[in-house]
Amino acid sequence: MVSAVIRGENRTAPQRLIEVYTDTMIHTVAKILQVVSALILIAIVMSQTTKHEGMGGAIGGKAQTSFRGKAGLEEQLQKYTMYAAITFFVISILAAYTY
Repeated sequence: MVSAVIRGENRTAPQRLIEVYTDTMIHTVAKILQVVSALILIAIVMSQTTKHEGMGGAIGGKAQTSFRGKAGLEEQLQKYTMYAAITFFVISILAAYTY
């Protein structure tokens, strides 16, 4: 009897229903947040301009913009892309964990 109480088998039907409903609601909210964060990530990535500078631009191109002072639009978009990607990754793990 004690082991059944510890395992939670002594719950009433409404208690089990509330638990299932809460788990389903958390998963649904996580999936909605995942879709919204994916759309935000797609919008930010698509708003960036393409750079056809090759590896020389990737290595030395940042030095040109770092001496300007205030970060420009491209640098801000890169920062927002990083934050959106991290947010999407964390929400995806949360959605997988709640499933």
